[in-house]
Amino acid sequence: MAGWQCFLAIFLSVLVSVSAFPSQNVKDHQQIAQNKEERSLEMKVDSSNTELQTIIAHAIQEFSKKSSFIYKIVQNVKADVKVNEGTAYIFDIVLGKTDCRVVQSEKPNVNCQIIRTEDQAEFYLCHFIVWQASDSKKEHMLSSNCKKLDL
Repeated sequence: MAGWQCFLAIFLSVLVSVSAFPSQNVKDHQQIAQNKEERSLEMKVDSSNTELQTIIAHAIQEFSKKSSFIYKIVQNVKADVKVNEGTAYIFDIVLGKTDCRVVQSEKPNVNCQIIRTEDQAEFYLCHFIVWQASDSKKEHMLSSNCKKLDL
């Protein structure tokens, strides 16, 4: 019986020591992930930045496609940019419903006015994440989350 218990104790100690030290493959994967995180650069961006304004216009156009009315920006809440093998634009904005209907064949009318009457006004707080690859100027909507505001 003592031989069996000794064997079990040695086996368990080897098992514990092997599991306590990750394999080289796991270490390499962790190092690659850490290096990617260190290479990314996150920064606040001024909301008047022309590139950001283009990205925001794209996001608003995509949002308006889901409605029968055109929406316009009421307020910039926050904007961040994360650069890592491309650019991720992360921003929160408040959108307001305008008096212009969406017409698929036309560009949005710049003369549209935000509806502010209590019974017809609609405002949304939206969080968008838009990706632009470093070798392309085409935007890709990664995330769009809007919540209707009760004002």
